[in-house]
Amino acid sequence: HTSQRTREALIEEMRLNWQVMREAIARGIENEEKSISGLTGGDARKIYAHRFKSYVGTAAMETAAYAVGISEVNAVMGKIVACPTAGSCGIVPAALYAAAEGDRCSEDEIVRALFTAAGIGMVIEQNASIAGASGGCQAECGSAAAMAAGALVELAGGTPEIVGQGVALALKNLLGLACGGGQQMPLF
Repeated sequence: HTSQRTREALIEEMRLNWQVMREAIARGIENEEKSISGLTGGDARKIYAHRFKSYVGTAAMETAAYAVGISEVNAVMGKIVACPTAGSCGIVPAALYAAAEGDRCSEDEIVRALFTAAGIGMVIEQNASIAGASGGCQAECGSAAAMAAGALVELAGGTPEIVGQGVALALKNLLGLACGGGQQMPLF
């Protein structure tokens, strides 16, 4: 399938996606709004507020808050980027946002890394599944973790082979993640 858009137009579209991701993070860590079900909302704000009191470190807690925050923005019908799905929308942006903090990389580098992440997601979708309904959490969040890992390795200067190793390690760690895989599990 050949795109009719120019390289510059595609780069600009990815730059806009990055902007939406950053805005969702900002909204998410300030959000106190509950979802319609009342089951989610305000947790990212709590995680972010307590980020300095963690045994795993401030950076890990901030990244977790970003990921949860984007998911909470999604739950209240806010604007997010499905990467690769709405259910796993916080993983890639949170990882890249954390990598970008402190001017460790430029916006152009983040945009290139997002193309790497997108390519990884496309390969997974073509050969397996990114859908939680058919593959469970390992398909949805596992794919997002692999996309994030590959993008982070690229940001660190990794070769395509090393990017592939990062993707493989992320996927291996989530294989067999038990969540029902789209099947309804009995409560009693």
